[in-house]
Amino acid sequence: MCNSIAMYSSIMAIVILLWSHVNDPYTMLLAILLSNVPLFVTLAAMPLAFMAGVYVTISNLTWLSIIFLVLGSIALFITLGLFILLYLLLGCRHPLIRGFTDRIIFVGLLIARREAAGSRTAGRAATSSTPA
Repeated sequence: MCNSIAMYSSIMAIVILLWSHVNDPYTMLLAILLSNVPLFVTLAAMPLAFMAGVYVTISNLTWLSIIFLVLGSIALFITLGLFILLYLLLGCRHPLIRGFTDRIIFVGLLIARREAAGSRTAGRAATSSTPA
């Protein structure tokens, strides 16, 4: 059930975000705002579906299944907590709160850039290995 909810809500978020390619600024903003709800549902349902699948697989080992459910629940609450925190605080105009959220986003972008640079494939064009 959670797997289907996660899949369909992520498809809804993608379809809604496709509206953001329109040149109308109002439509772009509306698409981004409307896609937050299906994205939140997806972020909640995907880890639940994964935890349910792994729990069914390892349910014969009770101690391992309990440890996995505790760790999965902690990861779920951290992910949802960060998403809710950023979602609520991004709309705030207070300079202190705005600076805090900007720094969180900046650190996330730095981590993403470092990961892309570490793979040594970021920014390279596809070339053939045979000489011309």
